[in-house]
Amino acid sequence: MATHDIQGTRRNERRAVDIACEVMTSRSELAALLRCTDLSMNGARIRSGIAPGEDELVVLSFKPPSERRELTLFAKVRHVVRRGRAVRGFGVQFLRTSARERRLLREALGESVQIAS
Repeated sequence: MATHDIQGTRRNERRAVDIACEVMTSRSELAALLRCTDLSMNGARIRSGIAPGEDELVVLSFKPPSERRELTLFAKVRHVVRRGRAVRGFGVQFLRTSARERRLLREALGESVQIAS
């Protein structure tokens, strides 16, 4: 999930992915193993049957295809995706990414392969 400028146009292109990820919220001491289905330089969409509250801070970890180590990013929940009363997932905006993290995100977005768990 990318951020938008004042006119509502997307600043970064999103890419459909299938990445195993761990998400930790302030409400749980355990990380949930989920799937990232959308990725951009500014954020991600996470498929989940439960969701943190909007504006809640979360920690998102996943392994980019070009790396052996996990990439861990701090993010804020910006949108909860629902179908009727059921939660389908949530979108997050990354906070304070370093130069290394931005490089790894660019590489992950440039990969054409889907990432399996």
